[in-house]
Amino acid sequence: LHRLPESVSFNSGALSEPLACCINAVVEKTVILPGDFVVITGPGPIGLLSLQLAKAQRGFAVLVGTGVDKKRLEIGRELGADVTVNIEEEDPVKVVSGLTDKAGADVFIECSGSPSAVRSGFQLVRRGGQYTQIGLTGRSFELDFDNVAYKEITVRGSLGQSWPYWKRGLKMLSEGLVKTGPLISDVLPLQQWKEAFRKVETKEGLKVILRPG
Repeated sequence: LHRLPESVSFNSGALSEPLACCINAVVEKTVILPGDFVVITGPGPIGLLSLQLAKAQRGFAVLVGTGVDKKRLEIGRELGADVTVNIEEEDPVKVVSGLTDKAGADVFIECSGSPSAVRSGFQLVRRGGQYTQIGLTGRSFELDFDNVAYKEITVRGSLGQSWPYWKRGLKMLSEGLVKTGPLISDVLPLQQWKEAFRKVETKEGLKVILRPG
């Protein structure tokens, strides 16, 4: 166990582990240069943390979600997303194509675990671009993997974290470079764990913290 910096609250520190996972994926494994066009699918806690890390590297960030993610997309805009896309109202392919003069995204980061999002990633990323998979689908599905060769895409996967990324995450939290407060929708006593799980499963909550005692 490691002590939280004094400037980091218990609630904010509760997200230090997912932040470390995102640092592993978005900062260590993925190369984002200033001005890069970055598309992030899945505006959950991992997606919103990845968004902030992409912005910290001075990328232009597009956050993509569904109709049930409206509140989460709003939070994404508050956290720095340059553009948000609700796929039930807009076609992300047309949006990205229009914003990049048909070139496509330099970087695509998949955080939703949705097979349709994975497929769209290979369509949205530009020739020679990068694709990073963080979300887990939990099942097999069909995918036209020939796009990796045709478009010469660099594909990476990321899972978990290690202490150096955790340490960096705590430093970023203490310096205010990443905000976790807006991601915490509820703080409930441990006895209300069923309600906490319900909120998460129905997307009524974003990040729910259970406090013992």
